[in-house]
Amino acid sequence: MKFQICSIGLKNSTKMKKILLILLFILIGSKVYSQLPGPVIGVAVSIPAGSFACTQQPFPSPIGVSGEPSAVTFCFNYFNIGPVNLSFILVSGLCGPFPLYNSLSFQIFDSLGTQLITQGTIVPTSTNATITTLVPFTWYTICYTWTPNCAQFSACPLIYTSALPVELLNFEGSYNPIENVNELMWSTATERNSDYFELTKSYDLVTFFDPIRIESNGNSTTLSQYSYTDTNFERNKTIYYKLSEIDFDGYKEDLSIISINSFYENNLEVEIFDVLGKKQTDFINGVNIIKRGDKYSKVIKIDSYGN
Repeated sequence: MKFQICSIGLKNSTKMKKILLILLFILIGSKVYSQLPGPVIGVAVSIPAGSFACTQQPFPSPIGVSGEPSAVTFCFNYFNIGPVNLSFILVSGLCGPFPLYNSLSFQIFDSLGTQLITQGTIVPTSTNATITTLVPFTWYTICYTWTPNCAQFSACPLIYTSALPVELLNFEGSYNPIENVNELMWSTATERNSDYFELTKSYDLVTFFDPIRIESNGNSTTLSQYSYTDTNFERNKTIYYKLSEIDFDGYKEDLSIISINSFYENNLEVEIFDVLGKKQTDFINGVNIIKRGDKYSKVIKIDSYGN
């Protein structure tokens, strides 16, 4: 009889532990996601760069049915394996294919949904957001907020996770008053699946035009150096150059923007000096001080880019 009582007590104890664990899980779960701005509707996975092959996950109920411009937020659990590139969220709706929304922002939380890691806006300020600070092999929760332009029923986030295609070391340029050209130079430490670079220019940082294609090394783990001389631009203005990279999948990544001031005056004697003030007959390797009239400028010549 005593054995039976102990046996019953043990069974009840085990059953009680299970009940307590379930209750604890429920309590923790409700607390875990109480900090998130919206419901978690599924698990997001990384897809190949440029791909749209992600799985649509249904909303608890349709959104944007009334047509009222009310912002909505939905979250996805995400297992990070490297640098993450947030591109868009692909929504299934009745107003397709575009525009499904006019703005899109994101927030990334820790795995418990209690600590905000980072946040930003994708549309309309940029085409993507590359984040390299997340810890690899770690769970996160990514929340997207947008205003639907029509009735929408499901969504999947376009998340590209892989090593960055190009590790850019520098991008710089200067005006060469002797040749009356802009000289651009850049270098990379590594390249992965890189097809080519694209240079575009702008005078207002809004409209970039005149794309120039420069072939890249494709795949490289050593220092690669590039240069381009621009002769087609308006003088006596500030011009902005944007360097972008396009990989073999057609995906484009904007790398950096620089500005160059070009001031050209005809019929003025040009003199070249080294940094010690000694007059030179031509450009030397390193820093060159250029005097044209009463104006001075600096030109840097590096042998590795060509003598």
